[in-house]
Amino acid sequence: MRRAWGAAWVLWLGCAVHPDPGDLKACDAEHACRATDACVRGVCRPKDPRCVSAPAAEVCDGADNDCNGVVDDVAGCLYTLAGAGPPALADGQGAQARFAAPHFLNADAAGNLYVADTANHALRRIDPFGQVVTLAGDGRCGDRDGAVGVAQLCSPIEAQPAADGSVVFTDRDNHALRRFAAGVVTTLAGGLGPGAQDGPSPGGARFDHPSGLWLLTNGDVLIADTGNARIRRYEAATGQVTTVAGSSAGSADGVRSAVQLDAPADVVQAGDGTLYVSEAGTHRIRKLPVAGSSSTFVGSTRGVAGYAEGSGTASRLARPGQLALATAELLFADGANHLVRAAPLSGLGSTRTVGGSLRVGLANGPPVSAALWQLDGFAFSGSTLYLSDNDRVRATPAAGPPVLADLAGGAAAEQSVDGQGAQARWAHPAGLSAGDDGVAWVVEPTTHLLRAVSDDGTVSTLVGTLDGYGPGDRDGAFEVARLSAPRDVAVGANRQLFVADDGNHRVRRVDLATRTVSTLAGSGAAGYLDGAAQSARFGALSAVAAGADAVLVADLGNFVVRRVALPDGQVSTLCGTPGSPGTVDGAPGVGRLQAPRALAYDASAGVLYVADGARVRRVSSAGVIDSPFAALPQTVTDVSLDGERLLVTTASALYAQPPSGAATLLFSAPFGWRDGETSSAGFIELVGVAASADAVLLLDQGAARVRRLWR
Repeated sequence: MRRAWGAAWVLWLGCAVHPDPGDLKACDAEHACRATDACVRGVCRPKDPRCVSAPAAEVCDGADNDCNGVVDDVAGCLYTLAGAGPPALADGQGAQARFAAPHFLNADAAGNLYVADTANHALRRIDPFGQVVTLAGDGRCGDRDGAVGVAQLCSPIEAQPAADGSVVFTDRDNHALRRFAAGVVTTLAGGLGPGAQDGPSPGGARFDHPSGLWLLTNGDVLIADTGNARIRRYEAATGQVTTVAGSSAGSADGVRSAVQLDAPADVVQAGDGTLYVSEAGTHRIRKLPVAGSSSTFVGSTRGVAGYAEGSGTASRLARPGQLALATAELLFADGANHLVRAAPLSGLGSTRTVGGSLRVGLANGPPVSAALWQLDGFAFSGSTLYLSDNDRVRATPAAGPPVLADLAGGAAAEQSVDGQGAQARWAHPAGLSAGDDGVAWVVEPTTHLLRAVSDDGTVSTLVGTLDGYGPGDRDGAFEVARLSAPRDVAVGANRQLFVADDGNHRVRRVDLATRTVSTLAGSGAAGYLDGAAQSARFGALSAVAAGADAVLVADLGNFVVRRVALPDGQVSTLCGTPGSPGTVDGAPGVGRLQAPRALAYDASAGVLYVADGARVRRVSSAGVIDSPFAALPQTVTDVSLDGERLLVTTASALYAQPPSGAATLLFSAPFGWRDGETSSAGFIELVGVAASADAVLLLDQGAARVRRLWR
């Protein structure tokens, strides 16, 4: 199998085709390069001319600032590995080389890239340092087997290195499958003009403008026979060509022998035998199981182009082309969107962007300014994503698959234990909040505790006792203060936390600098009463959010959100109608909340987001409720700000909700507490979410764990 993206980031299975040695000199710690060279991956390479004698920090500017022989080796930078305009056929180093409409890319185990240089009618190779050589083809369209200098190609689309050192490629306008080995090009099948015949090769089988291919481990080749709307198979042992899927051009689903395909561009085969086929014209990827009917895997079922992350047919693509397989994901070039994207093979969870740019252009640089002109193919080597784009091959560090891992907590327990990682124990944790310092805060209603989780997974209890689990109602130093059934915690300014202390019907202030707890508002009696801090009454407190001048509290018992002013604790009702649940939008006294369970406050915009049943609702600074977002399939358990978007959890899923439009499913997991990539990990019951700089923190109450989903 080729183009395999493995669990250890990238695992390439293929031949060991090495770069031409030329004048390259080996180097290591004991064998230095000359002053004008740098030791890169064990080889002396010339330093960038702009490298100075005193190396500077590497930045994304097209130069080798740190003098290590590699240009722009900085996270997130898009740079040109080889090629520049105008289109031409020229070998050389980096920008000295020229291409003309290169299409699909593939890499071998040594990090060499194989380029089907379509408009140059040539097969090219790029070594890991950007040195380009032509393996076959002379720039003229022709149909001739033979040695280099004699052989001619006509519009090759994809070239894949095989385990024996050869390279197999589709020669589109010669309607042929061909091989380059030991400096000689031979035709394996087709090459007799367009046609659809199966049969032995050479001489019998025909193709019609074949495009992508998939090289199997036994040497057989699957071919996307674009003009015939079929998937064909070349059997290496016998030379026989057979049709494995497709009947005629169209969009009808069915078993493999009856399914209609629309100009298939590429094909891959998963380990269970399932075929995935990209259809550029209908802007989707089809799934063809070994038995049973085909279906649309990702993209529109109606051929609608666009860009949207989402699960299955909720996603939108635009001219998908080259495909590849990862451990648990299908990778695809979303050509007209200029992106490489991934979709979980399980079908559970959203598509995601791996690399590229939605901007159109040829600008190199960091993600905020880089642009792509025409993405046709991609390949991975190491952690680098290579892109064929408008007469050049470009590169950028790739975004890895999201990985879920336990931050703190072990087996589910009825007790609370401090400690690091799996040594710690939680007893029905509830509210979760994260600060800019990397510390997360969690409350436990059944054990009446406020606890901290550091970035290394160390859990420590700040307020409450681990041995007695007794509720209490006491302000004071951490050692003596007591809470009763706290439901949520929020991070405020000046190293302060705010706790919805439900059992005591109070909002508590926790000062981390002085290590003290004090009552901000609430008389201690249940009810509904606005006014001064000492006399105000709350019903069932379910959530809390902090701003610069006020703390907002979800009063589930009264179906309202209350505002507690800072610093004096004066209480007022922000939104909802006391004692009257409902889903009506409107101003205070008109608008109604059904079951406000979680809050997220955008202080810069003065907007509050409320988790209310299966929907996230929005509240203005004047208390006007509206419902701009569609309901989710399950009850919303928590909501948190993450830049301009919201992170939203249900018991078994994580969504991203943009300021407008539909939510994107980031992660939907089966029941269980398995860690790993999002395609295989599981939850038991998500009740909390908080964003940190490099991860999303998730509170899995059923698994008694704080978990971390790496970005």
